[in-house]
Amino acid sequence: MPSVAVSDSAPQAPVQEFNFALNLYARVLSVLTVVLLFAGALVTSEQAGLSIPDWPLAYHRLIPPFVGNIRFEYTHRVIATCVGLMTIGILIWLWRAEPRRWLRWFGVVALGTVVVQGILGGLTVLHFQPPWLSAAHASMAQLFFLITVSLVVFTDRRWLTPVAAAQDGSPRVFALGVATTAAIYAQLIVGAGYRHGAIGVAPHLVGAGVVTILAVTTIVLTLRRHRQPALRNAAKLLAVLLAVQLSLGWMAYDIKIATLRALQPPENRVLATSIHLVCGALLLATALVLTLRARKYLTA
Repeated sequence: MPSVAVSDSAPQAPVQEFNFALNLYARVLSVLTVVLLFAGALVTSEQAGLSIPDWPLAYHRLIPPFVGNIRFEYTHRVIATCVGLMTIGILIWLWRAEPRRWLRWFGVVALGTVVVQGILGGLTVLHFQPPWLSAAHASMAQLFFLITVSLVVFTDRRWLTPVAAAQDGSPRVFALGVATTAAIYAQLIVGAGYRHGAIGVAPHLVGAGVVTILAVTTIVLTLRRHRQPALRNAAKLLAVLLAVQLSLGWMAYDIKIATLRALQPPENRVLATSIHLVCGALLLATALVLTLRARKYLTA
C-alpha cells in the first residue's frame, strides 16, 4: 500500500495573498446557482415552462401578473438574471485583482457559459420546449454550476497554500475522480433527457449503475489510502450524497409510475423530483472537488 504520510512541517504561506472577499463572492455565486437549478426543476415539475410564451420579456412586460404557473417561470428568470449579473461581476473582479492569467480567462469561460445558458433558455420558450433543447438547457446549467464550484476551489486559501504531495497508488484517485465526475455529468445529461421526454428510462438506470460503481471505488480507495482531511472529507460527503441520490432516484421513479397510473401528479412529486435534481448537482460538484484536491495533494 502506498505511503500516506502527511508532511509534519509547518504550514507554508500562500503563494499569493488570499482574497477572502473574492472567495466569498464565488461561494455566494455557486449557492445562488444551486437555487437557480432548484427553480428550474420546479418549472419543469410544474410544467410551467410555457406559462410565459415570450422571451426575454414576459407578456411584453418586465413584470407579468403573478397568476397560475407564471410565478414559477418568472422567478426562475429573475434568479437567472441575478446569476448572470454576478457572473459579470466576478469576471470584472478577476481581471482587476487576480494575478493568475489562466484564472482570469476561466472567468471569461464562466460568462460565456452563462450567456449560452440564457440563450438556450430563451430558445426553449420560443420553440415550444422541444425535448432535446430543454435537455441541452438543463445540461448547460450543470456545467455552469461546475464552473462556479471550480472558482470557489481555485480562490480558496487551501488551493493557494503549497503542500507536500503524498504518494498515490494505482489506479490513481485523480484518474478515478475524473472518470466519476464525467460519468455523473453524463448521467445528469441522460437524466435531463429522460425528465424532458427525449429518452426512455433504461439508459438512465444503466448510467446510475456506472456512476455507483465508479463513485464507490473512488470513495473506498481514497479513504483506505489517504489521511489528508481535505480528501477524506470530500470522499465522505460524496458517499453520503450518493446514498441520498440513489434513494431520491428510486422515489422519483416510483412517484412517476404512480402518476402515470393515477393520471394525475401526487402532491409530493414536485418536491421529490426537484430535490433529486439538486442532489445530483451537489454529487457532481463534490466529485469535482475531490478530483481537484487529488490533483493538488497527491502524486503518482
